[in-house]
Amino acid sequence: MAHLKKYPRLYCEAALGQGKIIDLEQGQVHYLRNVLRAEQGSCLRLFNGQDGEWIAEINEISKKKATAQVTECSREKQLDTKQKILIFAPIKKTETDFVIQKATELGVTDIYPVLTDHSNTHKIRKDRFETIAIEAAEQSERLSLPNIHDLQPMKSVLSTCLEGLSVYVAMERYEGQKNFKKPVDGWAVIIGPEGGFSDSEKEAFLSAKGIIPLSLGDTVLRAETAAIAALSVLSFSA
Repeated sequence: MAHLKKYPRLYCEAALGQGKIIDLEQGQVHYLRNVLRAEQGSCLRLFNGQDGEWIAEINEISKKKATAQVTECSREKQLDTKQKILIFAPIKKTETDFVIQKATELGVTDIYPVLTDHSNTHKIRKDRFETIAIEAAEQSERLSLPNIHDLQPMKSVLSTCLEGLSVYVAMERYEGQKNFKKPVDGWAVIIGPEGGFSDSEKEAFLSAKGIIPLSLGDTVLRAETAAIAALSVLSFSA
């Protein structure tokens, strides 16, 4: 299947199956026609986060429209058996985009943007996050997309969404127990904003049952660096 890598890989929302005709979006038409110089008969790979990955052949392509017929399955659907959750306080636009991109590449199943005591961003564009996740999934060969949730207070997420998971919180220069306990099942990690967590939030984490402080070393990390470091530790140790 190595030869399939040469085919462009695109996300679509339509159901995929042998023989189905897919109408491609305008942005995809532009990319295929003007960037890749694709023509009738050119092949591509399609995935929708539900049905695996399929090869399709372009039936027609013009300035404004392109359709492709699905021919065969190239990769079967894979189930995410473990939840991998990122809970983070959005930061500056470029840095937040980076976190969404890398979290998708690292296989996170759910992304919860949250409000904390020191949050300096109180609005998000969920549609932008979803677009970034789609692009990252296309490029990283991922078959699924992360579920991106609405912005909400951190307390709401902690009280309703984490039952049965190992929950970690990235603690800057944490001086307590540093022996990392590998998660057995699904996990969630909490990342603070620029400036870190407030004293009351730190006290709440340390006193809460089931929340495990995660040390990321002795240096002060930027929020986006802490997110990627924590996700890497958990993703490759589980």
